Amino acid sequence: MAIQVSFTGFIQGTKEFGWGTVLEVAHTNRKKNDAGEWETVSTDYVDVIIDGKDVAAFKHVLEAGKSSRVAVKGNVKLNPYLTRSGEAAAKLKVYPEELDLVDAVSTVKSVLKPLDLSDAPF
Repeated sequence: MAIQVSFTGFIQGTKEFGWGTVLEVAHTNRKKNDAGEWETVSTDYVDVIIDGKDVAAFKHVLEAGKSSRVAVKGNVKLNPYLTRSGEAAAKLKVYPEELDLVDAVSTVKSVLKPLDLSDAPF
């Protein structure tokens, strides 16, 4: 059974290979500090692995460019490896089922849906 993840992040770059494309995405982890202000406490870097047969379906995302915000849903795998200096490290790889651009306007529209006043008590 695969582990499913869903997250948003910002495109850091793309790498094209003969078998497909890797979309490098940064996801920031934020929390409120003691003053009640949001702050970034860490950033996770995720490789979104797009198989060659799926590249056309995600073309609009791949052409969006660096710093574009994306929403990703798919299966995740941990890829442990050794760095050139011999240190243990790991990278998250996500094989997307869904991948799309997120823009501020559509996000606001989905949060601020029109109210249905037909059942209002006035």
